[in-house]
Amino acid sequence: MLLWIPPIIDEAPEGAYINCKQLLLFTDNYLHAKLYSLDCTTILWTIETPVPNSGIIVKPCLKNRIWTLVGEQILTTSHPPVVYLFFNFGSESSLFHTFELTDEESTTRLCAPELSWSQSGNWLLDFSTNECLFGFCMDLYNSLGLGTTSQSIGSGLEIRKGTPVATLNWLTDGIHQGSAGATKSLVTYGALKYLSLWVQLANSEVVVIASLLDGQVELLCYSVLKLRLTKVAFLNANIRYVWQQHGSTVRKVITKGVQLEDLNAINSLNHCLSITCHDTILVYVLSETETVQFDHKSTLKFTEPIDAVIHLKDSAQNAMIVVAGQYIIAYLVERDSVQVLFESSIIHDTLVYEQDNKCTILIKVANEGLKSDWYSMNVAYEELLRDEPTITSVKHRPPTQDSRSRWQRLHLPSITNDDITDTFGLKSRS
Repeated sequence: MLLWIPPIIDEAPEGAYINCKQLLLFTDNYLHAKLYSLDCTTILWTIETPVPNSGIIVKPCLKNRIWTLVGEQILTTSHPPVVYLFFNFGSESSLFHTFELTDEESTTRLCAPELSWSQSGNWLLDFSTNECLFGFCMDLYNSLGLGTTSQSIGSGLEIRKGTPVATLNWLTDGIHQGSAGATKSLVTYGALKYLSLWVQLANSEVVVIASLLDGQVELLCYSVLKLRLTKVAFLNANIRYVWQQHGSTVRKVITKGVQLEDLNAINSLNHCLSITCHDTILVYVLSETETVQFDHKSTLKFTEPIDAVIHLKDSAQNAMIVVAGQYIIAYLVERDSVQVLFESSIIHDTLVYEQDNKCTILIKVANEGLKSDWYSMNVAYEELLRDEPTITSVKHRPPTQDSRSRWQRLHLPSITNDDITDTFGLKSRS
């Protein structure tokens, strides 16, 4: 697996090249992680036994200056994973700090840790649902992972023992007796899946933990300021008005309720929270009084499972791009309006890039045979404010010039093995 280290934001380039300059290579079976640079011919760093599929975590609010990598310790099985913190200089990175995660879970940690930085970059969250069947474990660290009882271990490695500032172990009964009835089971089960998310409020940061229990979404709010749970909310699905997809159109209809299943994702940006459950998206507006308030804004239901929900960062209207089956839809939270932007038979992948009050959407669409085509579209944020939706299909393009110019097919050059040059070996195959 290959990963590019993000370039430093708002830094004056030293030459004509302004993109990523560092590449992290994971060897077979994740035995090593090797860091390369386009400006060097040698390996910068080698980390043994990185945690598989963990990738890198970039610390926010520092212009991509600090990024982290999680590795396992192979010398002993009793020690927990280690967090490596690197400082990005642009063309190279330097390891400046390492610390162990708490060893309370070392004897029962079954899967890789799930780490995430808070939006301020002051807190690091270790969230795990693999240590217990009905519940989760959460450890909260400061920016260096050190608490008041930290101590140095290993004179050669200089790895410090991390101590969480706060710990939360949430366990439920799991299996209990339900209410007797024609539509209710005598035995009900607790939530099996929990998802965590950092939410930035006006005066504080909170960790929102979502689960699905008996058709209701349960939200737990953990305040970093108070270091405790401040709210437990149940969001039921008894919703009257729903944006319902009907073919290539999306209309607001009246329903008796929405059946929720398979909690998939939770996202938040600009005081807007979206919860994705299979083919349904619940949208809430966040506010802060004494505790966090969840005000229901809208519900979107599609005919196919939802592949991705992307919140646009620079949009003042809290716009979202939704990929569901063969459709790409834009939803504006403030105006509660929906636009169908794209329709195709099979969508393989979707990328969204934002810059200068507009977003560029790249879509990989299946073509006849084994080939795939890439399509590009630039959407200005003011275009999303139009009341009338715009539908653009790849197979059946509208005859108007405006619709034809919205989507452009990308002609990507083909590369053969003879054209590949070994950058670090300084040898060309041609």
